[in-house]
Amino acid sequence: MRDTRQTPISPWMHTMPRTSRAAAVALLSLLLAACGDSPPPAAAPDPVRPAPILTIGTQASADALRLPGRVRAARRAELSFDVPGFVDQFSLEEGRQVKAGEVVARLDDGVYKARLDAARAEFERARTDLARYQRLWETELAVARSEVDERSARLETARTNLAAAEQSLADTVIKAPFAGVITRRRIEPFTNVQAKQAIAELQDLRALEVVVNVPERLVRRMQTHQDAVAYLEGEADEALPLVLKSYAAEADPLTQTYAVVLSISALPKRLTLLPGMAVTVKPTTNAATPAPTDAVHLIPLAAVAADAQGHPGVWVVDKDGKVARRPIRTGTVQGADIVVESGLTNGERIVTAGVAALREGMQVRPLEAR
Repeated sequence: MRDTRQTPISPWMHTMPRTSRAAAVALLSLLLAACGDSPPPAAAPDPVRPAPILTIGTQASADALRLPGRVRAARRAELSFDVPGFVDQFSLEEGRQVKAGEVVARLDDGVYKARLDAARAEFERARTDLARYQRLWETELAVARSEVDERSARLETARTNLAAAEQSLADTVIKAPFAGVITRRRIEPFTNVQAKQAIAELQDLRALEVVVNVPERLVRRMQTHQDAVAYLEGEADEALPLVLKSYAAEADPLTQTYAVVLSISALPKRLTLLPGMAVTVKPTTNAATPAPTDAVHLIPLAAVAADAQGHPGVWVVDKDGKVARRPIRTGTVQGADIVVESGLTNGERIVTAGVAALREGMQVRPLEAR
């Protein structure tokens, strides 16, 4: 059975005019709807992340640019025999000082002496034979001219063989091409060696130089009389003055850098400097020779992050404190820092740590300015 009961109406509704009752009903409906469908609270803004920030260009360019280099002797030679044989005399102890022209190694020359004796005997026979045929041709015409020419050719061949035998015997001895120090021995005494096999390295330690691999961007700006200084590790108070000597005309295909050679114009008095020592090279600036460091910066390695394709980049902070990723071109790594060859300009700010947690547009505030 259908329930015919009606919802009771409040007594005060009966006393209101009909139009007022309608308005009240509408207002009550709106209030009920508002209570049932309240809007969600507004999302909280992303927190401002504290981050260490570096301002590009706050250091002098010449101070920011540092390149690793190696010391080597300006005069050096790989010692080797031009003929094979058994080494029976050997004076190639590492660290030994030798004089120019001093014999430092010798092969057993018995075989080469025998070859020289045979070549000399053949030469004498050929010379005697030619002389006899020439007399016959000139006095009796008992031989043909072609036979004389044949003996003459044999003599020239014998002369060539004799010269080669003499040179081979001379090549059984190695003499120091200049005064220096044996810096490396490559063979053991009393052993067989092949022709052109390096047996030792001789270096003149009175004149030293530094070799450094320089990016193309810096080579283009290098001056003919570019000066620089070098420092040994842990010896920041002992600067080695350098002067540009030469540089490679072609880049290394793997590193895309140019080998630059700088002469050490004054050797340190209180330090021992030897080939192979590592140094840090910094270009110097003067009125005549500006340092080639424009647009090159040194930043912490921790500031660099690679994208999905492996391309390096940094997070640049704008004036509002928001970050945006910027691709860069990097150079050599120098301890905890890396050279940036392009992609950054003086005055820009970058985040130097915690870059893996950053996203485009994220807001940061300086934690530690540099």
